[in-house]
Amino acid sequence: MGWTPNLGKAWLIRMAKRTISTEFTAEDAKLEPTLRPQRLTDYIGQQKIKENLAIYIEAAKKRQDPLDHVLFYGPPGLGKTTLAGIIANEMQVNMKVTSGPAIEKPGEMAAILNNLKEGDVLFVDEIHRLNRQVEEVLYPAMEDFAIDIMLGKESSARSIRLELPHFTLVGATTRAGLLSAPLRDRFGVVQRMEFYTPEELRTADLVQTHRDLIEAWRPAPLEVAAAMLMRGQTVLLCRRPAGKARALQWEFPGGKLEPGETGEQALARECREELGAEVRVGPRVDELVFNYPDLSVHLTLYQAEPLTEPRALEHSALEWAAPSELAQYDLCPADRRFVPAVQQWFSEQEKAPAQQAAQRPQTGE
Repeated sequence: MGWTPNLGKAWLIRMAKRTISTEFTAEDAKLEPTLRPQRLTDYIGQQKIKENLAIYIEAAKKRQDPLDHVLFYGPPGLGKTTLAGIIANEMQVNMKVTSGPAIEKPGEMAAILNNLKEGDVLFVDEIHRLNRQVEEVLYPAMEDFAIDIMLGKESSARSIRLELPHFTLVGATTRAGLLSAPLRDRFGVVQRMEFYTPEELRTADLVQTHRDLIEAWRPAPLEVAAAMLMRGQTVLLCRRPAGKARALQWEFPGGKLEPGETGEQALARECREELGAEVRVGPRVDELVFNYPDLSVHLTLYQAEPLTEPRALEHSALEWAAPSELAQYDLCPADRRFVPAVQQWFSEQEKAPAQQAAQRPQTGE
């Protein structure tokens, strides 16, 4: 893998303090997300690309649509993967990562696309090495956000169209000339990566060394459980009180795990303490790691139902909001990242009865 100034020296600092090992350790898992810039303003170099992406991202946010599909091409080691992660962070969505050689069958690509959530970024490295049959699955997915699946054979064969959540495909390639014209034409944003200038390299070296000295000693993320507390077609939002961090912003109810607690146990306790309500905790909906200026949190969102009426014991206000209304609230940054997952959950629940009815065997009169 090529070196880029945006990867920094944190691993050198850590290696000096431990026995060198080729194994991926728990410490690596905690520090890996901090080795790359998280925002366009943190990224050094590629000034023209940053300016263009900032415009595209701002426009997509104002439209409340996913970003158009993006293709990065250029020599290896210039930060294509890093920019894909920045796009996901700026759009406040999750990113799934794969590579062209890793996907051998059309069904594998269909499974990856079907598991995406609304607004997600799918990053495909070495996209020029996609199998042609796999590539053809992407055509309707990129244009219509749907894929066609054939069932049966010969005269009994029939096609079923599977609707997909709206997503952003970010492709990276070192050999743009090997991309087929139909695939290349489906990317709305095409950017060529340039080599770093000597000045950019010197700046990156100084800035990254200082940043890595801080990040290498950042404490482990605080484990926090949150509830997608449902009542009908709405979820509960809690407004933080004045005088606390992120004052008067809205959040999903929940709190940090105590030693020895599971996420489900912590959530039931927090709802009892902060809302005076008993809840039934269901399955996990989503999880993420988010770095605030003052702390890092590993936040897990669970589906839950109230057994008694919640009350604002520690919050300044409570409101029940429809999933489509969540974007209108001034949510805490980490909680805002859960909005696509919540909307996707409700969408799937609405589709479930129709899908079950369609799968029932038809009986004649």
